[in-house]
Amino acid sequence: MNMNAIFHCMPALLLVAAPVAPPALSPAAPPARALPADLAGLAAHEDESLSGLRAGAPVGTIALEETERDVLRAAEAGAPELCDLRGGEFSDRDLTVIAVIALAIIAIAIIL
Repeated sequence: MNMNAIFHCMPALLLVAAPVAPPALSPAAPPARALPADLAGLAAHEDESLSGLRAGAPVGTIALEETERDVLRAAEAGAPELCDLRGGEFSDRDLTVIAVIALAIIAIAIIL
């Protein structure tokens, strides 16, 4: 297909695609300020049971029972390779990956 044929088809394609294309985005209006009466009405309908679902709400930790700890100790004694899966310690591979990424960042910073 040559370029001339494509240019002749463009007006027809634009007429077909125009209704499908999304409208241009208009700047959004600034949000309206809440009136004190509205805020009071919202506070009256507040449900305290939902406070635990809010972002940043403190989450309590669940303590392990002694029987669960015994099971974990037995599993650790039976499979010493489980120590490799313990979090908080970097393996040689992790340190290599960190070093390569750090070198790449330094190289990019020097280039730019």
